Amino acid sequence: MDSFFSFLKFIFRYHNKVVDQVLFYISLICTITMVLHVGYITDPELARYTETTVVFMYYGLFLFEAIRTFSSILVARRINVSHYSGVVVTAYFLLITLARFTGGFLENFAKDEWLYLGIFIMFISELSRSSLFFDNFYFNPTILFVVSFLGLIVLGSFLLMLPRTTIEAPLSFVDAFFMATSAVCITGLTVTDISTNFSVFGQSVIMALIQIGGLGIMTFTGFFGYFFSGGFSFKNQLMFGEILGEDKLNSVIST
Repeated sequence: MDSFFSFLKFIFRYHNKVVDQVLFYISLICTITMVLHVGYITDPELARYTETTVVFMYYGLFLFEAIRTFSSILVARRINVSHYSGVVVTAYFLLITLARFTGGFLENFAKDEWLYLGIFIMFISELSRSSLFFDNFYFNPTILFVVSFLGLIVLGSFLLMLPRTTIEAPLSFVDAFFMATSAVCITGLTVTDISTNFSVFGQSVIMALIQIGGLGIMTFTGFFGYFFSGGFSFKNQLMFGEILGEDKLNSVIST
């Protein structure tokens, strides 16, 4: 038992970033698989295989996150701010797992949509831990803000072009790019009727683009980065202070 505790202490004290990186790539693979299953695969037989794969990936993420969170708490011998996100995500995973196995009053949480949301939350949490990778480089905050919007628009365009995004014919690149730009920039312009021609997946993509675009991708990522990592570095405060137009650094967090 002592040797196992020493091993955990060594891993989470000196190789914590490696663990976070590994879990990030695992969550990225799970998210890509989930998106392909929900938005791309139309063959029913193949969809059954991918659905089983996504479910197993979900339980794998649950296991990895639970081990990492509680091992980190065990090594630290107390719950730090950086542990809060892991506890919340693990609790969510546990709720969905109980709902899928027991049912009862938790039956509504047994739907696949909650499982997909759990994978997405896990990916966002891991992304936010490493989302401030640009600290190693110099970028003008204004340029970074614009580039992040372009990246979100391109990603949204790809998702809107998936076959299962629409009920009828898939969108062309021009139409998908136009709608993604419209959603991110909150203009409200569309090339088709979202309520009738878009599937639930497509409507969810549009809703996410509107919400993230409205909040501002850098502010959105910065918030989750602060929440999941437990605080901003001085350099990050300077950058977000310039983005938000704040003269005082101590007002960046409250803003």
